[in-house]
Amino acid sequence: MEKLSFYDQVGIITPGAVFLFGMMFYRPELRDVFAKESVSIGGFGVFLIISYAAGHLLAALGNIIENLYWKWKGGMPSNWRWCTNTL
Repeated sequence: MEKLSFYDQVGIITPGAVFLFGMMFYRPELRDVFAKESVSIGGFGVFLIISYAAGHLLAALGNIIENLYWKWKGGMPSNWRWCTNTL
């Protein structure tokens, strides 16, 4: 298995954390769980773990949307040059 880079980790955790932080404004019960007066190390760890899972779910949803979009447009742009008949 390949070692994950710092960019791989941040690229998953950041969207998940932003999504969870945004959800706290729409769901009051999440605000009670995540937004307390003081943040403990354990609470921050739980938030990071949930952010990591949410980031993977968002990445999977984005990949599905991207695949559907490019199927609708006729394939990936990198394949357009090789698949078109220019003669």
